[in-house]
Amino acid sequence: MKRFCCLCLAMLLLLISLAGCGSSSEKDDGKPVPELNIILAHNQTSLENPYTKAAIRFKEVLEEVSGGRATATLHHGTLGENESELVEKLELGAIHLTVASPGFMTLLGVNEIDMFSLLYLSDSFDHWEACVDGEFGQGMSELLSEEMDNRFNIMGYWTCSVRDYYGKKPVVEPSDLKGMTIRTQSTPVVQKF
Repeated sequence: MKRFCCLCLAMLLLLISLAGCGSSSEKDDGKPVPELNIILAHNQTSLENPYTKAAIRFKEVLEEVSGGRATATLHHGTLGENESELVEKLELGAIHLTVASPGFMTLLGVNEIDMFSLLYLSDSFDHWEACVDGEFGQGMSELLSEEMDNRFNIMGYWTCSVRDYYGKKPVVEPSDLKGMTIRTQSTPVVQKF
């Protein structure tokens, strides 16, 4: 949570520096009028989804650290339910932040990002966090920016848990999956696995 709050603060400072700092204005009730509104959209409609919970927390921290001078408008699957719609809106400037999976970024031509789709790559959450918050994560961020001509920048990494199997037939060992058709993300790494 501490890292998430630091990320939110860093994003806020970056966005404020890009937007410029205007003079502070106040409503009649003495509360500050937001001078910066960040539009954050993701493709999940459930209010119990990790994307939604993180977006709500981002808004809370943004408003707290800015003293009300910045706010966020959140769209939980209401501007698009697939990543391509959201990334298009990001490119057009209709939204400022979104969540995109490694598989989707691979479809845009940055094949190295699919490294994050490899299964069993990390031995623990701490190991994963050390990788994405360290030199490896920074290198992948720089690579994405370069490959996408600086149209996209990774503001941070997060995981939304593990992959689960949902079905009617119990799966106890890998051989129980033989002959079954399973829907996966459209990423070569996951499909081959």
